[in-house]
Amino acid sequence: MNRIIIRCVCSNIGEYFLDSYLSMLPDWNSFRKLNTDLWKYDGKPVKAVIIETIDGWSLGQKLLGLTSQHARDSKVTMELEENISSQNYLVAKHKLLSIPCMVTALNNLFGWELKDFVLETSASCFRCMTYTPAGKKKYEEILSKIRLSRPSFGSQRWYLTFYSLEVALQFFKAYPNIEELDPVLWPNLKPSSEQLEAAESFCKTAWPIYHAIKVISSPHHLTFNSYYDAILSVRTALRVSSKMVNVEHVLDIEDMQKKFEENWREWYLWLSLAVVLDPRYKISFVELRSRQTFGHDADMHISEVRAKMYDLFIRYSSHVNEPTIDVLNQTISDLRLDWTGSESFNDASQSYINPEGHDEFKELNEYLGAELSPQNNFFDIMKWWKNNTSTYPTLARVARDILAIPGYAVSADSAFDKDDKRVSFLNTKASPEVVEAFICMNDLIKFSEASHPNDHGSNWQ
Repeated sequence: MNRIIIRCVCSNIGEYFLDSYLSMLPDWNSFRKLNTDLWKYDGKPVKAVIIETIDGWSLGQKLLGLTSQHARDSKVTMELEENISSQNYLVAKHKLLSIPCMVTALNNLFGWELKDFVLETSASCFRCMTYTPAGKKKYEEILSKIRLSRPSFGSQRWYLTFYSLEVALQFFKAYPNIEELDPVLWPNLKPSSEQLEAAESFCKTAWPIYHAIKVISSPHHLTFNSYYDAILSVRTALRVSSKMVNVEHVLDIEDMQKKFEENWREWYLWLSLAVVLDPRYKISFVELRSRQTFGHDADMHISEVRAKMYDLFIRYSSHVNEPTIDVLNQTISDLRLDWTGSESFNDASQSYINPEGHDEFKELNEYLGAELSPQNNFFDIMKWWKNNTSTYPTLARVARDILAIPGYAVSADSAFDKDDKRVSFLNTKASPEVVEAFICMNDLIKFSEASHPNDHGSNWQ
């Protein structure tokens, strides 16, 4: 699997607030003196760039789907579908699979406006840690040990705040009696117990989101099955956070859960299918996680996954007859996911997901019934499917496309940034066209140096 940047555009970075950059400054005095000039650039609309790029690179007949950063990108998908004449496998009837960018969606859970109490806590902690030379020295010691990636001036506001509060928690954990250094000054600087509790609540919620973004944007987790557990952990963390005392003063958990569920509806089916196509886990793992996560609604989710798996298998099969396709189309139409959990859905699905007697499903049933592959850190799922193509020819084609779905549509180096760091750095010194050429060429050089074989598989934008 390969990932190459072939186009990029500069966009408006918006307006930031100074208090978001506390963790990036050496001390309190620097914060007071800071005065930044934000750059802005009005580039081409996203829609125009995407369509122009797909036409210019002749990707229209090869494209299987779009991983989009914004809801407006759905209009791009619809316009692209109008120009597609060939039948794509993944979603029938000339439809492109459109999935929200996981990194963007997770970053957007926090919204732009953070709670005032959280920002005041961050400022209070930072002032306390860096106000005196002795405190600043200890603060720098904590920074050298922190496990988080250092933010930049283009970082997401929630991440800037998370980094600052996590450093503060580590600082006061390491030096609980810091006021003893200066009994007169420190008692007036040290944040209150309520502020420290707010910092802890914020960080407990932020850690699983940070971890999920790191997993999704990691160059070592390219296949779609790698994201399943990380995404589910965010859902669990939000549910736990909703029960925290006074959490309403720290985060709008209800709004975060609502945003997550909206994206989850777009993700869960394809994430689950990717896990089913992982020979180390298959459908049993999806069933286990579904029952742990969704309780009474688990059967509905499991039935939907099973139905879609058989749907994809028969559509990819080259030896299926038309009557079977017609029956399948009607069955799938009856099995559209009903989030209210109607009995008709469950009743209909049971007759569909047990097709052991049909020769058309022999390959799929043999795969699902086969022994699980051993788990190890060096398991290469794409290599496994390549080596087992002769045993599971149709499933191998399904796996090639499903596992190639990208979880993010942003630069891996800027997963926690509002904008690509390289664009922010270069924009003041070069034209947008030069910046784009630099980034694309730089990425192409990295790709060439990687010396991976060019596998002619699925194409995604």
